[in-house]
Amino acid sequence: MNEPSGRSRNRPQTHLLHARPRLMFHLGHLRMLNHLYRILVEGDNVILLLIPYDEHEKRNKTIRIRLGEEIELTKGFYRNYLGFDRPRLQILSTRELDLTQERLKEIQDRYSALYDQGAPAVRRLIDEQNRPWASPNIQFVAKCLAAVEQLNPDRLVCGEKHRVIAECFDEVLRALGVDIPFETFENFPDLFMEAGMDRTDSVHSYIDVNDNEDFVLHKLSSLRDLPGRRSEWLQAFMRHIFDPAPERVKNGLNRVHRSETEREMALTKLLAGARALIPYSLDDGDDDVRITWHWNISSISFSERPRIERIARQLFQGEKAARIVLYREFGGGKSGATVLEVREHEEHDELRVSNVSILKVGQEHELHQEQDNYERLVRNRGTAAFMTIKRGGVSVGGVAGIVYQDAQHYLGIRRQERIDDVSALFRPVQDDLELARERLDRLLVAHLHEVLYKHGSRVDAESLRPYVNEFLPAEYRVEVSRYEPDGEVIAGGAGSAAEERLSAEVDIAEVDLGRRVARAYRCDDRAKIDLVLTGADEILLNEVTPGRRLRIDGRVASTRRDFYDSLLPRLGVTRRGRFLWVDGARVGDPAGRTDEFLRREHYSFVMSPVHGDLHAGNVLLGGDGFGIIDYGRMRARFPALYDIAYLYADLKSRFVADRFDIPTLVSLEESILYGARRPRIRRHRGDTRQLELFEYGALPEEIRLLGSPATYYSLLGLILLGRLKFDVPEVEKRAGLVLAHYAFERAR
Repeated sequence: MNEPSGRSRNRPQTHLLHARPRLMFHLGHLRMLNHLYRILVEGDNVILLLIPYDEHEKRNKTIRIRLGEEIELTKGFYRNYLGFDRPRLQILSTRELDLTQERLKEIQDRYSALYDQGAPAVRRLIDEQNRPWASPNIQFVAKCLAAVEQLNPDRLVCGEKHRVIAECFDEVLRALGVDIPFETFENFPDLFMEAGMDRTDSVHSYIDVNDNEDFVLHKLSSLRDLPGRRSEWLQAFMRHIFDPAPERVKNGLNRVHRSETEREMALTKLLAGARALIPYSLDDGDDDVRITWHWNISSISFSERPRIERIARQLFQGEKAARIVLYREFGGGKSGATVLEVREHEEHDELRVSNVSILKVGQEHELHQEQDNYERLVRNRGTAAFMTIKRGGVSVGGVAGIVYQDAQHYLGIRRQERIDDVSALFRPVQDDLELARERLDRLLVAHLHEVLYKHGSRVDAESLRPYVNEFLPAEYRVEVSRYEPDGEVIAGGAGSAAEERLSAEVDIAEVDLGRRVARAYRCDDRAKIDLVLTGADEILLNEVTPGRRLRIDGRVASTRRDFYDSLLPRLGVTRRGRFLWVDGARVGDPAGRTDEFLRREHYSFVMSPVHGDLHAGNVLLGGDGFGIIDYGRMRARFPALYDIAYLYADLKSRFVADRFDIPTLVSLEESILYGARRPRIRRHRGDTRQLELFEYGALPEEIRLLGSPATYYSLLGLILLGRLKFDVPEVEKRAGLVLAHYAFERAR
């Protein structure tokens, strides 16, 4: 087909594939999805148009409800399998389009007239194929074509076996004055290497996603007298289905399969991975796992609970638990994931807890990354504190779940004891200095150092900028408006001579299509830049994709300094020159010294794997054990002291915000830093001793060997400033400004 006029190949193309909603999916559907996945990976867009055949049942409410369920199930499976979201991938049905009856009638009349005139492609579909839905007397074909006309893609795409349909649609569209070319992809054959998807006996010759291992082997046995055909089909499976499938479907599977037995195992395991992506794939009946919510969970809405229940039910299906209680929610995280304590019961009405585990529910791609990091950096060298990811791979509508357990025999729970996070060591009711010191030392040395930091290597000298920049607010916020194809330049408007502009080559790291903001890092110095795509068209949005390198040119809307300046009035903080007045106390402005510490070169420190998100909420306590969770931001090579500074910034901020006003905090920090013994703080001497737990000198020797005091305090101050961008209490933010100033003073 010729490229239609007015359509440029210098921008991403939009491909449309129309399909019927299904309750059962076979390998042919995976072949189709793999082809669409390749289109998406290569930077083009996909519209998956679901067209229910309901022309004869317009008034049948039961049929409409059933078709609605089929549409939602199909949408969920296709979206989960492909892993992309709007605008790159759109999955919609004709029910969502505004198809007027007048236009449907016009298209149906033209379709019928072409048949009467003997149009070859129309006659071939209606007479030779003899498909009931293709009849000119009903509006199904008109509905398909009206939807294509309204969505106006660059190309139509279908399997080779549907070429007859594509040629007919092409003939009608051209008669309507619509010029959209089509392309086909190779079919996936049935077990006899034929295009058997439409044969009446395909139930025996085609393998469905819902087929379990026994049924797959039963179907393959039909080829026992055709060993050559069996081998040929398995090779076709590897080439068309297994190899091009998204990684989320192949998670944990071997990539090399030399024998037919290995290929058969790959087939059944891939089917299990795909099956887990189908919404509602497990029964919700009386024999299933019973899910209940504890009364004290109030922050999760009742509209959100059914999806969490569905994920939990699939994760715990087949385990010993007959009833699980979603007992408590853990807060503190900033990723938007939900983390719950799960109490498992072997009997429906049994009060005794047989097991305690942790359920995490979040975005599918983030949890997939978390499982990969666990396999790569934790699993083979974990200690009792790093919780094992026992189960995962379950997804509903782009949201997935994983289950942690096995940390110190399920966090040391022997009875119905409370699980808490590590900040509980510093509650006023605790006030046990030696216990806090002993448990923190054990966490750092016996667990974190053993699993992560001892596997590092020492560098002679390096800047912390490329690492800490990930956590700080963006250095620049740049407004970008249009895409220039030559040289892959993104350019903003002309602007005025007075406004500040930024032009640089950047690597795109993250994209939030909902807010139309992209996170990028400048290639030369790794400065963090937020690209604001407000008002951008679909083409620009599709050029800005994670992993891509582009040159940006745009107006600097704000800087990191602007962020801090706008924050101070909201906190009731005044800046006068180089100083801040916080609740009546004067301290140096730490934000004004950020560049100084980012530019500084640090000497002889260890680069190692790190947890990367070691806030207090990710370090759980239960009984006498630890439970470290959340491996989504792990890094294989990072300053080892980053984790310690991250955890201590969180713990110290919470501790001081709960206990001291700002003038007292300033006096305490001055006392610790300069050794003063002022009368006004004598009554806080015990608190001073607890604050000293966060000092470099109080760290275990193994941890001090990871870097110098200057490295530790520089990281601590920068991370304290980075925390200001999160939704933490204002009293904690004011305390964080004070703590950051004194951390920088210690780093001098």
